[in-house]
Amino acid sequence: MQSATTAPAVPAHHSFARLPAAIDQSGLSRSTIYDLVQRGLFPPPIKAGPKLALWVRSEISAWCAAQIAGKSEDEIKALIVSLVEARKDAA
Repeated sequence: MQSATTAPAVPAHHSFARLPAAIDQSGLSRSTIYDLVQRGLFPPPIKAGPKLALWVRSEISAWCAAQIAGKSEDEIKALIVSLVEARKDAA
């Protein structure tokens, strides 16, 4: 039984990355990440606080796989929409 003060372990597919880790994982610059987010071509961050943005690592991995597979912009936009929609089901 878990004590009330111990948080459950976070599954790997729900782990988060702050901006420097998102940059490392994607290989993109800060400005490119925010530009692609604005255009619907990169997973948007989750606002965890007034000054804290977190990316879902598995979403960045899915984006990387789509890049490797040579997906079109329209296919990547559809992927991003599906990833954001799946957040609702994860709660």
